[in-house]
Amino acid sequence: MGKPLISRKKAPFLIFLTGTAIAICLFLVFSNENNPLFGDNAAKNSSENGHSRGFSVRSIFSRRDQTAIHGENSALGEGENKDGENPEMDEESIFLTEEELAAQAEIQALIAAQSGGAQEADAESAAQNSSQVQNQSGIQETANAQAGTLGIQGIGSAQPGTQGTESAQLGTQGSADGQTGGNPFLAHGPGAESGSLAEDHFTHENIIYDAFGNIIGGTALSYGSLNEHNILDIEHHLMVEEIPEIPPPPPPPPYVIPEHMILITRGAYVMGSPEEEADRLEDEIQHWVTVGAFYISKYEVTQREYEQIMGNNPSYSKDPSLPVENVSWFDAVEYCNRLSIREGLNPVYTITGAGLYQVVTWDHEANGYRLPIEAEWEYACRAGSTTTFNTGNSISRSRANYFGRGTTRVGSYPPNEWGLYDMHGNVSEWCWDWYEDYTLMTATSHTSAFSQLHRIFRGGNWLNTVMRLRSAFRDHFYPTHRSIGIGFRVALNHE
Repeated sequence: MGKPLISRKKAPFLIFLTGTAIAICLFLVFSNENNPLFGDNAAKNSSENGHSRGFSVRSIFSRRDQTAIHGENSALGEGENKDGENPEMDEESIFLTEEELAAQAEIQALIAAQSGGAQEADAESAAQNSSQVQNQSGIQETANAQAGTLGIQGIGSAQPGTQGTESAQLGTQGSADGQTGGNPFLAHGPGAESGSLAEDHFTHENIIYDAFGNIIGGTALSYGSLNEHNILDIEHHLMVEEIPEIPPPPPPPPYVIPEHMILITRGAYVMGSPEEEADRLEDEIQHWVTVGAFYISKYEVTQREYEQIMGNNPSYSKDPSLPVENVSWFDAVEYCNRLSIREGLNPVYTITGAGLYQVVTWDHEANGYRLPIEAEWEYACRAGSTTTFNTGNSISRSRANYFGRGTTRVGSYPPNEWGLYDMHGNVSEWCWDWYEDYTLMTATSHTSAFSQLHRIFRGGNWLNTVMRLRSAFRDHFYPTHRSIGIGFRVALNHE
């Protein structure tokens, strides 16, 4: 055996030194006031990290808050005893700061004031409720998690001005400046609404507006009463404010009557010619007729106007400013319908069939363009006169185009007293009516009682003698007939 490193005489001394060194080290470790594991810092760090340890000391769904909601004698409600101890305070109270304890005490005071001084529960009831709350701690934590997921404002904050969880969908901000994010049970900041704690149901709405101030959506958070597990029911849903119905557009302004349409006022006159009138025919029997107000064009329809609407020009003598001619009665009513549609009016005529067998019906309520009826035409032609022509009992070629070499531009001759041109001569003009003897016609200004084969045209034309230019002269032919001397003008209902 070799020589030992330490002799038996020195061993006790070395053991003593080793123990002394260990003792000194332990003393230094336990006496360090900055050690985070011991002393006052233990409680401080535990309080700061309470959430990480699973303690939701600031949640409105904690056991202590639920007890405060019922107005029970909780640790925060009763406060500490004279010895500085609270017999009902559980393990979680060591993590509450003085400010938090004061806030919780204020909550209980507000609840008691709003509820009108509810009676305190006895000790047995308090113990039962406390047991229920203890059993439902898992449910409370679930409610807290849901509140955080839904972005409820201010929930999870007992301190004024603390922001809650932001909503991922709507970007809802938490409370600020002393408000509690809409939680009625923490309404102790400057922004709290009075009286909210006494209600059984609370609703908090965050409304979203567009750039024009219109409501387009938001969130609605409803606080209900405590359920059978003493857990505050929360209903959270997306609130899309029903967009107000867009009011219908205002009705279009009344149709502006074109300047070329002349208003003919209501009146009564003697239609036909007296027996002594020169060149009078037997079908011109005089009779009284009442005519309602209507509009009639001051000019005959020109070739330019006809081609713009119909897409063709059937006239023999072509010039945009000349009256259209070589058109049938059916052509004229079709033109009226198309013009009405272009002007945004209701077509007057319904046309069915083809050729000579076309059937045309007149909607008297429609506001579109139409042909004048025969009584309207003679009323407008006479313009208050009772003579053979609207110029008197005679007419000259300086006043009308007749027995000439062709049509002339509309408006080439002086108008009558009501401002209408070419009511005598130029082209004859289709009217709505079937040809009938006056004795078989009604005494009003509408239409004949019995349909025949011919439609009426009036006024005479550039091919005729003065006899056919007379105000009372009636001409007629098949509605399919076309002639280089026949055109038309349009009319409108007044009402």
